[in-house]
Amino acid sequence: MGDSWDRARRVLTRAGLPSGALAAVRPMSGGTYNTVEELRLTDGSRYVLKIPPAAATPGLRYEHRLLVAEADFCAGAAEARVAAPLAVAVDGDGPCRIC
Repeated sequence: MGDSWDRARRVLTRAGLPSGALAAVRPMSGGTYNTVEELRLTDGSRYVLKIPPAAATPGLRYEHRLLVAEADFCAGAAEARVAAPLAVAVDGDGPCRIC
């Protein structure tokens, strides 16, 4: 239980979710730019945590705020009643995203 667990607990707390109920943290594949992890709580609920690379990491200009744009898209899709993940919390400073 290293950095991933500590980070997951901090993010859950900021999102208003029970950080003490964290049962598992599992890396997920498919995130080409962001780090993606599955968070599983003791009640069986599951969340996906997306973490951007450090600000100093080279990348294309649009990639630096990619998660913020993704959260905005999900919010717009929900308003239009289109199926999309629900962003539970977005950290504007990070921005970490949990959905």
